Amino acid sequence: MNDTVTDSRREISDDERANLSTEFPVTAEHTDNSTFPFLKLPGEIRNMVYELLLVDQNFSLRFEARGQTGQSGVRRLYLKYPGPPDRDDLPGRQQGSLRKHCTSFETYRYEWRSKHFEFIVKTFSICHQINNEAGSVFYGKNLFVFGETFHLYMFLLHFSQRLRLIQHIGIVRWNPHVRSLNLQPSAYVNVEYVTFSLLANATNLKSFYTSPAIFKSLSTKPEPAARYLFQFVQNWLVPLALRKKNKLAAVSVLKMPALSTKNLKRPKWPVTKQGQDEFLAELIKCLP
Repeated sequence: MNDTVTDSRREISDDERANLSTEFPVTAEHTDNSTFPFLKLPGEIRNMVYELLLVDQNFSLRFEARGQTGQSGVRRLYLKYPGPPDRDDLPGRQQGSLRKHCTSFETYRYEWRSKHFEFIVKTFSICHQINNEAGSVFYGKNLFVFGETFHLYMFLLHFSQRLRLIQHIGIVRWNPHVRSLNLQPSAYVNVEYVTFSLLANATNLKSFYTSPAIFKSLSTKPEPAARYLFQFVQNWLVPLALRKKNKLAAVSVLKMPALSTKNLKRPKWPVTKQGQDEFLAELIKCLP
């Protein structure tokens, strides 16, 4: 009895399956192989897409060179550990500086950074038009941070064709160990001097962010510090003042550290208003 019921149910199930197959024929899965006409979108829309993909105002980009000779190249370009950069060109920011110690830039997720950098490289490799359009957004809207002067030098050398696009740069400290750079056999040049000579090619630079460590290494007093700094930055600062036709506007590109009154170590002037005012006034006097 049970066997009969079982067979009857199996026959009905087979019939239903046959009916379903005729009423609802199975079609092959459709694959859309068409290409989205991205380049036919309006330029404003494309720029919005580039900015969403390549710019994050909660991160800054860190460039790091390898070695201490002129033969060094790109080692890393990755997004810094989460935390908003100290920028005064963003809404709600009053003072621009790089307050974080350079060791904070060493914390990052390698796997995520590698994939993101690979994505950026592939984006630029699609075609010449996207390379040009995305490059202006990537280099113009991101903040590039350098732990030492040497890394900034290698960046300016390596990306010489992109310097006119760069608008925001930050440096944490002067190169602490290498005061001279071996570019050729028996030829040495000062790292800071040659770096700022190259920086003059960044004609659209709006912000050069700094840290207290930079100014503390110059002098214990603001006026001598300004004169000492001018020796190295004059090849950048003088052409900048000529382009802007205003000495104050040129000096304003150099962003001083954030003011502070907490646990100050000597010299204190780099993070006090009086010290910064005296430093900038003396720097303006140095300009021809």
